[in-house]
Amino acid sequence: ESSIILKYLFRSKNGFKNLNIKEKILFLIVKILNRVIGYKNIIKLISITYKIKAKYDIAISYANDFYGYRFGGGCNSIVEKCSYAAFKIAWIHHNPSMINANSRIFYRAYKNYNYVINVSNSMKMIFDEIAPKLKEKSKVIYNMIDEEDIQKKSKEYYPIHFDKNNYNIVTIARLDNKSKRIDRAIRCSSMLISSGIENFRWYIIGSGKDKNYLLKEVYELKINNNLIFLGDIENPYPYIKNADLICITSDYETYGVVAIEAIYFKKIILSIENPAAREVMGRYKDARIVKNTNELYDAIKFLYFSRNKNLKMQNEVYDVNSIPKIQINNILREISEKL
Repeated sequence: ESSIILKYLFRSKNGFKNLNIKEKILFLIVKILNRVIGYKNIIKLISITYKIKAKYDIAISYANDFYGYRFGGGCNSIVEKCSYAAFKIAWIHHNPSMINANSRIFYRAYKNYNYVINVSNSMKMIFDEIAPKLKEKSKVIYNMIDEEDIQKKSKEYYPIHFDKNNYNIVTIARLDNKSKRIDRAIRCSSMLISSGIENFRWYIIGSGKDKNYLLKEVYELKINNNLIFLGDIENPYPYIKNADLICITSDYETYGVVAIEAIYFKKIILSIENPAAREVMGRYKDARIVKNTNELYDAIKFLYFSRNKNLKMQNEVYDVNSIPKIQINNILREISEKL
């Protein structure tokens, strides 16, 4: 039976206070070294001096690096240079065009890997265009979603914020406005109120560096009663399940996990056009894809005034085959044949 090593390097979920004494000392040493020699040189030093002694059939670099004016990551280098494995796989979770890499950088980073995994076909196309020499190594595995688990979690509570007399819109996103474009929700909310529609609530679930900037815009426009930031919620599935509309405002999505989860709950989905939108939602009959903020506003307004009709349609139309299938079995078969 093949052994698989999954290394989440440099991505500790525990805060500093939860570390033991040895880990705290190491953490502080790394912080000091980072100031003195820089993150990139720390990774180089580790890759030269550190070796994983055990031998494995497969080693996976699960967190892709970032390049350009700053360096982030290290997982690729550690798995490539410090682990002994017959087969090495690298995962790219981001849009390949957004991690400041070019053909030369990608080739240098992935030439010693057997496979480079993209999370959607649209992301693979972007990667292949940037790094054509690696096209044969480039594969697709969709993010895995446990439908049974999310269905179970969706029944744990009913959102206390929801009023059934309101039209409840939900957006789940990192508050990084450059890519997630939460400003679109702000503008649309203001436009809806100006048009006389006030009995709606738009809930933003998530946190991020642009929270204060976005909140300032909301309060300046005096729409804080309608557009509500809830922060991170450990179990957001009751919000997805009970929403009238799931709205995706992003310019960039690599796969669109929220959209897939919304499809499982048979929800109406409204999304801005992005590389993965049609791949994920193109065959789902209750999804609408629009090009810009004005079209987003028009679509929400239309759905608001025809919501009873659409809610009926929502319960009648659901094709589980519209969800892109995980392509892992074929890849595992290929790996087994090569080991």
